[in-house]
Amino acid sequence: MIQARHARRMARTYSTGSFASIVHAGGNPGFMNLGYTPNPLRRATSPQRQRDLVRLLMGSIAAEPGQFLLDAGCGNGGMSNLIGRSVPGATVVGIDVDAHQLARASATAATGVYFVNAAAEDLPFPPGVFDTVYSVELLSHVRDKEQLAAELTRVLRPGGRAVLAYIALTKPFAESSVADQAHLERVAALFCEHPADIPTQDSAERTFVRAGLRLLRSTDLSDGVFAPRYAEFVSMLRTLAHPNPLIRAVAAAVAKYRWGVQPAEFTRFLRINTQAHPCRFYEYHVMELTKEA
Repeated sequence: MIQARHARRMARTYSTGSFASIVHAGGNPGFMNLGYTPNPLRRATSPQRQRDLVRLLMGSIAAEPGQFLLDAGCGNGGMSNLIGRSVPGATVVGIDVDAHQLARASATAATGVYFVNAAAEDLPFPPGVFDTVYSVELLSHVRDKEQLAAELTRVLRPGGRAVLAYIALTKPFAESSVADQAHLERVAALFCEHPADIPTQDSAERTFVRAGLRLLRSTDLSDGVFAPRYAEFVSMLRTLAHPNPLIRAVAAAVAKYRWGVQPAEFTRFLRINTQAHPCRFYEYHVMELTKEA
């Protein structure tokens, strides 16, 4: 019950209230991923990087007509609906604990795409029904990763595939210094998370292998995810705090009227996220696994 309440509270962070606007600021709320660029030196906007990550994940998911796919933690349904529109004949079921995000997802549901209010750790589906299960940035939101892995494995058919894009810590939270733990706590609090819930790459792989899946490949996207995001945040913060009052006013107006966020709140968010380079603490991986036939 406590975990369920925490999951719902966390989900609201991304769907309602002022902080939801900050999370979405400058990006594509349909996808809500951290974004990726294959060339960290290339300047690209948040929506461009989010689309690049989606394209990469679409290649890993490799949906085909006639397949049944599960989008675990679908959020606003961007990935589910994209697959539904680009792969006619595929059936996609998106699940999420947040009714607000599901309502937005359902409002633009593509043919063959369905949305269900459910937790990924307690799926309302029979065993072996899905050809592919995938999730994008779900792992850090789920405390009981053993149960999550067990459920995703249970509903996957023998020979089926799992594709998981996730944030990982460079080292276990408990092994970090007191100062680093404090920083991780400050960042995680913005997203209603607990940094101790964020896995390392090794612990995530071990969890899903123990659940009965075989690792096919793991791809490290850390530099292409965190470096450009950090650079963008630094640039936004400099603009909001620019010595020229006209530039500051324009930046504040963009934040308030285009993105719907209060400049002071946005500035606080950016400062916390730029106090240290994220690659000191975080990694980003895409893990592909299969369930043995």
